[in-house]
Amino acid sequence: TTTHLGFDWRKNNSVSYVKTMEDNCAASWAFAVTSLIETWMLINESETFTGLSSQELIDCDVQNDGCIEGAVYYALDYALTNQGLNKLDDYKLSTT
Repeated sequence: TTTHLGFDWRKNNSVSYVKTMEDNCAASWAFAVTSLIETWMLINESETFTGLSSQELIDCDVQNDGCIEGAVYYALDYALTNQGLNKLDDYKLSTT
């Protein structure tokens, strides 16, 4: 693998925007996992960035506890077990 010093992932549409929810939602575990998978997909499988749904993890991953707490390990397990995550455009982040 070649590393390019000075490569700006943001300028190349290679990272998602900063995702956030209300102050009372501790969903950083879901945002971390979707960002990890998005980056992996871009580097290994695709030439274009595909945003994935953190909301799907918050709503559907029963090993984690939505906005209360969650673990990256369980979220990755959910994504693998379900053969991936929905695209962000198909399962948008809820602000409520």
